[in-house]
Amino acid sequence: MTKIGPNGGNGQKRPAGKEYYQGGKTGKLAGGTVAPNTVPAPPDNAAGPAPGARLERPAGGTSPNEAAGAEAIPVSLNSGQPSGDQHKRDWVPLAPDGMIWNEVLQRDSWRVFRIMGEFVDGFEKLSRVGPCISIFGSARVEPGHPYYQMAVDIAHRLVANGYGVITGGGPGIMEAGNKGAREAKGVSVGLNINLPFEQEPNPYIDRDKLINFDYFFVRKSMFVKYAQGFIVLPGGFGTLDEFFVAVT
Repeated sequence: MTKIGPNGGNGQKRPAGKEYYQGGKTGKLAGGTVAPNTVPAPPDNAAGPAPGARLERPAGGTSPNEAAGAEAIPVSLNSGQPSGDQHKRDWVPLAPDGMIWNEVLQRDSWRVFRIMGEFVDGFEKLSRVGPCISIFGSARVEPGHPYYQMAVDIAHRLVANGYGVITGGGPGIMEAGNKGAREAKGVSVGLNINLPFEQEPNPYIDRDKLINFDYFFVRKSMFVKYAQGFIVLPGGFGTLDEFFVAVT
């Protein structure tokens, strides 16, 4: 739409201080008759949709503006989205995934129980593993790389000194840490995160000590709560994140 001034369009004088938006066909809207080719802007105190909300038309039917043959609708001067009574009547705010906000709130309430379940599962399994050291590092390091072999050697020494090894359960340095613990016949724990097309648990984790998580913050809590120390090898943002969780 094109914004026009107080005296623009069809030679008609408009009230001072009012702004209009030029559309296609216009006519009688719910608020009364407006000048051709213009639709009055909403009042300054009109209640619009929440910032960032996606808008969709309700199922079935057309809006009063469309029924009246109008192509222009009032928009919020701040967001460019329908607002005021027009918004309340014709539009439904949606969450980013297409659900209405009431459904999002209900789903979030049930998510609490999933989070609790992950904490309970982690507490029960890790409380029985004994003293362990968490090893953090890149998932991109391949076998044969010096850092991979370094992680294997570190795990050997940890087991020789009576510690088990906790890793993120994935490939790279995580795999090397679990491999070293397995080869030294020590405890090998993997805290795997479920990521589509991204990470699968490595084969060196003790079968009864593999825990899968959907929530990163629950997984990081387990890294810290059940470790007597931390070893950080080169990695990316995930490794830095785990490092700062540990030191703070």
